[in-house]
Amino acid sequence: MKLPQIIYKVDAEGYFVFANDNLSRLLKIEINELYSKSFHVFIRKDHLSIVLAHYNNQIKQKKKSSYLEMPLITNDGEEVWIGQTVEIVSNSSGIQEFMGKAWDITDRVIVEQKYKKIIQNNDLGLMEVNLREEIVYVNDSFCKSMGYLKSELLGKISTDVFVDKRKTLEGEVENKSQRRKKGISSAYEMKLKKKNRGYKWMTISEAPVKDANNNIIGTICIHNDITESKIKEEQAIKLLERLEVSNSELANRQQYLKAINKFAHRLIETIGIDEIVNEITKNVIKQFNFTDCVVYLVNEDRTTLKQVSAYGDKSNMNDIENPIEMKIGNGIVGSVAQMGKAEIVNNTNLDPRYILGNIAGLSELAVPIIADDEVIGVIDSESTKTNFYTEEHLETLQTIANLAAYKIKNAITLDKKSRVDEALLENVQKMRALINSSLDAVITINHEGRVTEWNPQAVDLFLYTEKEVLGKKLSLLIIPDHLRERHDQGMKTFLKTGDGPVLNTRIEVPALNKNGEEFPIELSIVAVKMNKQYFFNAFVRDITLRKKAEKDMKTALEREQELNTLKTKFVTTTSHEFRTPLTTIQTNIELLEYQLKSENLSAPDRFSKNFSRLNSEIQRLTDLMNDILLIGEIDSDKVAIKPELISAITLCEEIIEDLSKSLKLEVIGKVRLSYLDYKVYRHVYSNLISNAIKYSPGAKFPIIILEYLKDCLKFSVQDFGIGIPISEQDQIFNSFYRASNSGNIQGTGLGLSIVKEFVAMQGGIISVESKEGHGSVFTVIQPDTAH
Repeated sequence: MKLPQIIYKVDAEGYFVFANDNLSRLLKIEINELYSKSFHVFIRKDHLSIVLAHYNNQIKQKKKSSYLEMPLITNDGEEVWIGQTVEIVSNSSGIQEFMGKAWDITDRVIVEQKYKKIIQNNDLGLMEVNLREEIVYVNDSFCKSMGYLKSELLGKISTDVFVDKRKTLEGEVENKSQRRKKGISSAYEMKLKKKNRGYKWMTISEAPVKDANNNIIGTICIHNDITESKIKEEQAIKLLERLEVSNSELANRQQYLKAINKFAHRLIETIGIDEIVNEITKNVIKQFNFTDCVVYLVNEDRTTLKQVSAYGDKSNMNDIENPIEMKIGNGIVGSVAQMGKAEIVNNTNLDPRYILGNIAGLSELAVPIIADDEVIGVIDSESTKTNFYTEEHLETLQTIANLAAYKIKNAITLDKKSRVDEALLENVQKMRALINSSLDAVITINHEGRVTEWNPQAVDLFLYTEKEVLGKKLSLLIIPDHLRERHDQGMKTFLKTGDGPVLNTRIEVPALNKNGEEFPIELSIVAVKMNKQYFFNAFVRDITLRKKAEKDMKTALEREQELNTLKTKFVTTTSHEFRTPLTTIQTNIELLEYQLKSENLSAPDRFSKNFSRLNSEIQRLTDLMNDILLIGEIDSDKVAIKPELISAITLCEEIIEDLSKSLKLEVIGKVRLSYLDYKVYRHVYSNLISNAIKYSPGAKFPIIILEYLKDCLKFSVQDFGIGIPISEQDQIFNSFYRASNSGNIQGTGLGLSIVKEFVAMQGGIISVESKEGHGSVFTVIQPDTAH
């Protein structure tokens, strides 16, 4: 499934300056909050030094980009993993920023760590061979065990390196090779040659390796070193041989030796846990006439014992309906497991540790099964007779336990390995399900450009069935004629040089479907090397609708720009055209007023009111034209912002003096110079203070407050006038809008609109709080970038 791409930028100090929503969702933090943090704070502490060392090395080596996988801690403390490619952006002044592209790889890392941990904890050697028996992979554990370096093994024939064919049964090596080629899984024991003389006994578990078309391409072999146990087995067998030689001297123990000898020979042929433990219980019962015999094994948590085999008068070897479990330390069996020492209890009625089982025993014999100085189980037998068990019984059972110990331990290891194999198979199946359920078409081609993978979405997109495309060259199926030569040449160049400019990036190209219809797609390609051959995974999506939407949006944007240009031109032209007649009217009124006074015409006072009203309306219309012109300049980006360090207090005092009002200015906080455009903020503050006076007829004078906060300057003007209706407060900054209760108070409806634009131009915020009939508070917050 296509992983959502995370894109972000950090500055030279590591602080975020940009991040997309995918990073916000991954780290569970709002983007605005993210911009105040350093990327370093999210890296898991024990991994921070590794990450810093990696990118310091990238800087030192002047690499433009590098890839790294790392653990992050989300905002709520959860651990996630990302794989990211980081590019360094620099100029002559040095490093400017780091640009990262990342993907959430948490699920993949969890799977890898899980199975890596299982293999490491079991100290297993791992080797992979192809169908020619050539070694294509070995892990460190196997190399260390056999005394080789990886470079000494890769490419060599495994049987030539490790098998002494002189000491191997004729045809055995060939038989195993044929089974591998047929994909038959198997497990067996074999003696392997070490590099510098000597040998290792290994339990080898083999399973086929298949390619994407389910063809067998090799075998994965897991090796478990059983040398020590085999040596002990050989020593035990040699001991048995010596005992047989001395049979005449030990005639009174012949019965026991015969049983042990038979058991040892049968044990060699057994593999699974059930076979081994059932052989113990069955052999003991038949040879020694014990009432019963039970084998317990220690569970993986090493806190309990579980019954795995039982045989006797009242129990069936192959049917344990309710297996007994007991804590280590409880009962006689639990005590023997805890102490690691065999015990004979002559009368269980006198031993408080005795736990009544299926048979009320009167005597009991319990022997620990020990491998590598660790108790892995207990063989237990009970008798209905007191004082039944002898030292010969104990020694015999101990010998059986010693012979079986490493067989049982190896069988447990094989069982764990089997569970690992099942889990790995399940993971492969899950990955297949993810590919098939992907919303994108997923296509895989080999180094020849032939299709090896074609998911259901590819069928829907290109109309070819999987059967129609497998093994066919992709360039002949979905790539347009004019791009085929470039595609084929690009693959040849990559296979020759390793250079692939279109890999690991998103590109937009045209494609063809089965009907020959061409349509746009978005494509990303990842190259993966397997068994010395490259495979290319392509993730494809149809972007026909998106391209159409982009085209429509571009057309709409161009139309909107044309309309804005036309509007700006109209506003500017109209405003300028109005100025000439307004000036002419104003001049003629002044001349008429002067003439009336100079010629001493009768009743000049009668006309003064009319002249005053005309002048007022002309001034109102002039103010409106000035505001419209200013709006036009703002819309056409002709207003240049030139901030500098100035005193906001001095600016406010100049405005108050110009208005000739007894206004009160309050200053709060530590006074400092502010980074403001003088002309812009003189207009902003003057407009807000004038409005506060104009819309407070008959009320007390407004209060002006300058508050110096840590990172910003806060300007507030509070009036006690008519206020603004609540339902209209969200429209008060719109052009030409005036509150319904403004009545006969003159205004253009553009002042607050211009103020809001000016404040926004310098990165500030303006807000209003108001209650009708009680006044309003307008607040401007300007970030203090110079502080």
